[in-house]
Amino acid sequence: MIERELRKTGIEHRQRRRFSVSSRVFLALVLAAAETAIASGLALAGITVSPILPETARHGAQFILLLVFALSYGWFTTNAALRFLRAPTAFYPVPLEAALTYIACFGALVLVGFALGGTVAPLELTAWIVGSAAVQALVRSSIFRAIQTMLENGQFQIERVGLIGRAADIERLGRQAPVWKQGAQVVTTLALDQNLAESAPESAALHAFIEDCVERGCSQILLVGHAGDLEAIGVIITPAREFALDVVYLASPVENGASRQIADVAALGPSGTLILQARPLGFIGLLTKRALDMFGAGFGLLLLSPLLLIVALLIRLDSPGPVLFRQRRRGFNGQEFSIYKFRSMTVTEDGGDVRQAQKNDARVTRLGAFLRRSSIDELPQLLNVLRGEMSLVGPRPHALVHDEELTQKAADYAFRRRIKPGITGWAQVNGYRGDTSTPHAIEGRVLCDLYYIDNWSLALDLWIILLTVLSRRASKNAY
Repeated sequence: MIERELRKTGIEHRQRRRFSVSSRVFLALVLAAAETAIASGLALAGITVSPILPETARHGAQFILLLVFALSYGWFTTNAALRFLRAPTAFYPVPLEAALTYIACFGALVLVGFALGGTVAPLELTAWIVGSAAVQALVRSSIFRAIQTMLENGQFQIERVGLIGRAADIERLGRQAPVWKQGAQVVTTLALDQNLAESAPESAALHAFIEDCVERGCSQILLVGHAGDLEAIGVIITPAREFALDVVYLASPVENGASRQIADVAALGPSGTLILQARPLGFIGLLTKRALDMFGAGFGLLLLSPLLLIVALLIRLDSPGPVLFRQRRRGFNGQEFSIYKFRSMTVTEDGGDVRQAQKNDARVTRLGAFLRRSSIDELPQLLNVLRGEMSLVGPRPHALVHDEELTQKAADYAFRRRIKPGITGWAQVNGYRGDTSTPHAIEGRVLCDLYYIDNWSLALDLWIILLTVLSRRASKNAY
């Protein structure tokens, strides 16, 4: 019965050619080898067109340098491919990561060449490195996009798994979170009439199911269950200990399509624990993000100081009132702070009566319209970043009264407070800036912000900063 249901939902019935792969590590090595071969070819062409070694040491040393390049580039690329294959639907700034990897590895070759007494043509070599990095960015993007499409179409069969759980939960899993889109192939199932905690399977049936998993070459048994099933997991684990199998608990999707996620597992004394929610950033992540914030904000204030002084003078000349506008907003863990902006309106509203800026708003000054459109009015927030109240990248904070309204309108809105607010964010570069008067605008902003929190990385921050400067979508709805 349940196998017929799974076929109806598309888990087993896919009209495309399928490829069996022994493991994700093997697939990652294949992808890395293909990309590294192209990168090495470009590197060889680069050091041939613009030699970086003295002629006396060119032949043997050139081969060694190229080998070191291939090994180092291959190492980074393999790690990137493994991370991608473990979570194909998560966002990674793939083009930027590939380009930076190529530049770093090729740059190391140039430094070694200098150390050995070589000379280079700077403009010629720079042009080659930039062009080659762009090619590698395109190559990796194309490869990863093709693999992601094949995974979503069920064309890769990587892990063979057995499912055990309540029949309704397994059927819902097939509809809402099909595991074959992650490369898993369901080869056998054991459907229960009730939850595991209420109706444990008979010993003979369970042993037969586990032996069937082994005979079919399964690497995992997925237990689809609920929180109440955790106490009864030993019923499954005990007979499975005879075999080299992973037994994995998979929280059952709920009716509306959401899933109860378990972030990680951890030891607590002699016991194991399930982490139901983890802090978005660990110690290394917090340290890395703070270092980027301090460097970016400090360098930005130093570089932009002439512009900031000119803007301050123009605001004084344009309209009466203070140069800087301060407003209370809610930040990390719900703490209030005062945000700094260049004044762009004739009013400086704060407290319980704050009206959001609208298109053609009469309160916006002549200079203020330009400042808001170009986002120059946000630059004083670099001071908030240095003070530790904000980050360069993160969810945008709102005035207190708007924050309360949005918390009531969007159930997940408050989850944005788990990370410092930012000058720019994933929502802004995806066009969700400004107006929050419609359900679509609110939902889009919240989803983007939560996606950023769940998928944070240094590369993602750098990618968002780059898009903020270059993308037109980042200035959409700026008025």
